[in-house]
Amino acid sequence: VLEDRLGGWHIHGDLALDIKYTKTNDVDNTTKAEGQTSFTFDDSKLYVERWFGEDDEYFFRARFNGGDNGDQAYFDRFYVEMPFFLDTRLTVGRFNWALEGEYRPKANLGKYVTGSFGEGQHLMTDWNWNGFGLTKNFALGTVGAVVAHPNQILDSAGKRVIRKYWDNTDDGNWSDWMLMLYGQFQFTEQFGLDLGGVYFKGDKAEEYYDHIDANGNPTRLGDIAFDKMWEVYAGLRFNFNENVAFKGVFYHQKWEGERVQLNNGQQYWQKYEQRTKDDPNHWAVMFDIKQEALKYTSLWLEYGQFDQGFVTRGDKGIDTSGAIFKGIASDKIKYWRIAAGQEWNDKWATHLFYYGYKVDNGDDWKPSEIGVGVQYKLNDYTTMGLNYVHVKDAVEDGNGGYDKDNLIRFRTAISF
Repeated sequence: VLEDRLGGWHIHGDLALDIKYTKTNDVDNTTKAEGQTSFTFDDSKLYVERWFGEDDEYFFRARFNGGDNGDQAYFDRFYVEMPFFLDTRLTVGRFNWALEGEYRPKANLGKYVTGSFGEGQHLMTDWNWNGFGLTKNFALGTVGAVVAHPNQILDSAGKRVIRKYWDNTDDGNWSDWMLMLYGQFQFTEQFGLDLGGVYFKGDKAEEYYDHIDANGNPTRLGDIAFDKMWEVYAGLRFNFNENVAFKGVFYHQKWEGERVQLNNGQQYWQKYEQRTKDDPNHWAVMFDIKQEALKYTSLWLEYGQFDQGFVTRGDKGIDTSGAIFKGIASDKIKYWRIAAGQEWNDKWATHLFYYGYKVDNGDDWKPSEIGVGVQYKLNDYTTMGLNYVHVKDAVEDGNGGYDKDNLIRFRTAISF
């Protein structure tokens, strides 16, 4: 009965079990890795929600996350939304606002989209914040702000845990302080604008956090500690009609940190600014075409660029192609993406995509990804999907060649 919001309570959940087969070969096939099979959870989440107060204006949500192996259970959401002064809404607790979904590939790919920009594809938002969020709705859109200051994380021995800056960690953001402002505006039915900015005061989160000793000192040259970073973005949306839209997004970053250097055999921190003379940018333009326009397929077309030194949100893509993005773009990266999804009826859907990259590393590195998939909706609760992804030239093998990665995934997703 709690599924029906009895007494203001609502309980529901998601379960997605993946059977994956992965295999990596180098470019000349001199090294062939044995294929590996794994059973992992993509989703193992239970939601507990409650509406309370006069006119149910208070809303509580807790999301219980079982982790990839089902043995790392924790609350990655635990917050209350409530009315506040001047007709605003205040969010208190551990929450997550993902604000860049309009600029991420759609094309009816649903939960089966796969790509190499990192988890979730969001580059600035989509953190789990421990703090306060404030939103205000207007006739033209919404503005909001976040203030967060997560607690220091300690391991079982009471030692501080160092985290990667760009990890989408479920323990809050990495910084000592995090401040964010954003606005989402819809001026007409055709024209929309998104603006946002975020500032992080660093806590020396390490690039290679597994190379830090018990006292928090680096143990390997090249480790980077972030001192501070700020980032802004602007997104433009123009709808030609209800089925065809043009979109563009621009990001600008500036960050500073320290890097491990060596002096007379002793390691020390030296001030280290980003790896380019100019502050790094990322931009992309895209067309989003729904299936209703083309009858048989939807279509997502995108072209963009990352400057050298741009920090991305994730350090892995499809579980095999992590070298295309490793948190900080080591070189300028140009890319284009095509994704198409087909909904044949209420039961069957298919999709395919092709992503091409050009990395200016002086070696004419042009990795690419291609993927196909089919999904079957067994009933209102259960969907099954089969995917294949091939990544060409994903990782340099040290012998002048690049790996070729393959992934086959069978997913069973259940919502209840």
